Amino acid sequence: MAGYSQTPLSHKLGLKPATQFLLLDAPDNYQPLLEPLPGFLKIVTKLPATGSFEVIQAFHTSLEVLNQQLPKYVALLKDDGALWISWYKKSAKKETDIDENLLRQLVLRHGIVDVKVIAVTEEWSGLKMVRRLKDRGK
Repeated sequence: MAGYSQTPLSHKLGLKPATQFLLLDAPDNYQPLLEPLPGFLKIVTKLPATGSFEVIQAFHTSLEVLNQQLPKYVALLKDDGALWISWYKKSAKKETDIDENLLRQLVLRHGIVDVKVIAVTEEWSGLKMVRRLKDRGK
């Protein structure tokens, strides 16, 4: 990936040893891109009914589907955790109705705020969201 940061993707996402990481609907070739992985990292790839995760990353191409799933993601997110939503970049020329501005508007309605955007791959962007400081611990 010429021109992209040399920082490992796992580091960009905030994956640390013993992190509980929920990874949803990732492209088939995605997990190897996360290497090197920190030790004792637990990756869950199916949406559980309950749980608590430090990092959640979900890949979406439909704003409607994301809107339906977002409350579940927020409920599974640890108080100080990070939720990453990834969507196709415009340059990927893939079908999606998600863009960064629509995503920001959507997440605000669910009580989370965006704090960082990254290039996940050449085709995917990622927006990091967290709970507002005033809402943590409630």
